[in-house]
Amino acid sequence: MNTNLRRKALIVAAALFPSLAAAYPIPPSPLWRQVQDAEVIVVATVVSIEEPPPAPPGAEEAETRDPFHAPLPSARLHVLETWKGEIDADVAVPFQPGIMCPAPPHYQLGETVLAFLARDEDDTWVTVHRSYGTIYASPADLRIYADRVKEALALQAQRQPDRRERTEWLIRCTEHPATRWHGLYELAGSRKPRAYGDDDARVAPAELLTDEQRARIARAFIDEPALDTVPVLLDVIGNYKDPILDKAVYAEIEHELAIEDVDEYDVRDAMVAMLTRAGDKKAEERLPEVQWDDATYVERLRKAWTEVRTAQR
Repeated sequence: MNTNLRRKALIVAAALFPSLAAAYPIPPSPLWRQVQDAEVIVVATVVSIEEPPPAPPGAEEAETRDPFHAPLPSARLHVLETWKGEIDADVAVPFQPGIMCPAPPHYQLGETVLAFLARDEDDTWVTVHRSYGTIYASPADLRIYADRVKEALALQAQRQPDRRERTEWLIRCTEHPATRWHGLYELAGSRKPRAYGDDDARVAPAELLTDEQRARIARAFIDEPALDTVPVLLDVIGNYKDPILDKAVYAEIEHELAIEDVDEYDVRDAMVAMLTRAGDKKAEERLPEVQWDDATYVERLRKAWTEVRTAQR
């Protein structure tokens, strides 16, 4: 689930289920935590989606009142590779495809998924950390995940993982777009207020990174930019100066503004982060708040950005 859709889902869920609003969003779960909490990690093909048996007489009304406890459909997985633990070649994993938030695991019929699984109290396979527990990656990206998972397993097998080795693992995550968020989130997260019970996953303070390590993180973005990681990336590198990185971020912002389907959340977040990096203490005030249901919003954002950039020059 991308950042934009996750935010929209939060709004919808809060409107439909006000009493549950405080439970959203689900705690972010980067790759290290996924590897740590999963009993089994598999690459599998989703061969079918099996609907639950019909509800017994009298149960339908109760399920309507409490959709979170209704019988669930199951994704039937054919396991191609097992990266951790042991599991049968064919398994069923219940999930909630009709719920938008908290974002459920996503099982797409016919696709190959990287799934992080564990058994619940009923000895049923379930997906670890909801939407974070299902990843769809290209064959090339899947090999990147395979390398990072193998390395994480080796580190986690130690009684006390070496802090420097784990920091290096996080930096390697940042050096590829597929796993970049997983590394950046933890590097920045140790300095953030701990929310939603998110504790031990956030380690390796960004302040302890060397300039050489920050340069590696910056260079990876320059080589393969991704707009949605800009705010956390700039937070991680802090006051490390790199004009080429700044130019690359500005170019990504301009590229996003030029396309038809603008991700208003990602681009505005990147704008605020870059203005703040440039020393603008009123960056938030200079850009209109996101109105995702307003057809004029993107044009107003473009205009505001043009004015800000003109003033900078």
